[in-house]
Amino acid sequence: MAIGIQKIGLLVFDEISVRENISVKSHTLTYSGLIDFGKEDEVCNQLPKPNSLDDLANHGLVFLFQPLADTYTQPIAVFASRGPVKGDTLVKLLIKATILLEKAGVLIHGFVSDSALTNRKVWSELGISGKLESSRSYIEHFNDSNRKFFAFSDTSHLIKNVRNRLYNKRELLVDPMEKPVKWNHFRILHEYDKTISNSKLHLCPKITDNHLNLQNPSLKMRVRLAVQVLSNSMAVGLEVLKKRKVQGLENCDSTINFCVKFNEMFDALNRKVPFQGVHPDTNDYKVRSDIKLLIL
Repeated sequence: MAIGIQKIGLLVFDEISVRENISVKSHTLTYSGLIDFGKEDEVCNQLPKPNSLDDLANHGLVFLFQPLADTYTQPIAVFASRGPVKGDTLVKLLIKATILLEKAGVLIHGFVSDSALTNRKVWSELGISGKLESSRSYIEHFNDSNRKFFAFSDTSHLIKNVRNRLYNKRELLVDPMEKPVKWNHFRILHEYDKTISNSKLHLCPKITDNHLNLQNPSLKMRVRLAVQVLSNSMAVGLEVLKKRKVQGLENCDSTINFCVKFNEMFDALNRKVPFQGVHPDTNDYKVRSDIKLLIL
């Protein structure tokens, strides 16, 4: 029997920090707010049994299902833990969640996670690798040897990582045949905007000092700040100042192209097309195929 496109998708998991709090469930005379993996404690035997008031949970691990051709998301499980869940435990939970969902009539083609240390452990345990000399983005599916099970990293963390590296190194050589991408180009544009008293005339009115001065670690974690720097607006602003022959922007073509590519990539990966998805005939598919960044 054919499976509807709303039941074909990916597993997404991530952790959130929660406030430590304990309360009593009067109808069951049990505590809530303790470490709780339900029956998974029997599968993941290294997890401590929640048998004391010291086992307060401060993290929540959330699993949800995201269809590939629809806009809804469906949480399927939440686990309470103290600290991040270990990578080998995550692997067991991922496998069991995939098997149970497929038994319920859903097709799971892979999973999405960020690049946190515990999630990188999941990749290595499964045999996923991002190394240039041995890259591998999929494994054999747990339920069907004729299918592939893919691993994806979320777009926002990838963009933040690239922005942070550019900020730390001050420049990146994307193409050996071109000039390097320079962080200072963004600074020059922002300083130029500061000289204009009317904010409505700013080339990049959304850019603030917080976008370009990232000494505070929390600023490096904000996706909004990263995508607004590596944006089409920044590319247009640099192009305008280059034509005005602003000092320091004589050779900013590489930075302009870099921003354009990341803007296109973010739009292509962030777009939701209900009941259609991404296929070889769409422009988003072409953008994803054409983007090849070499960061040295």
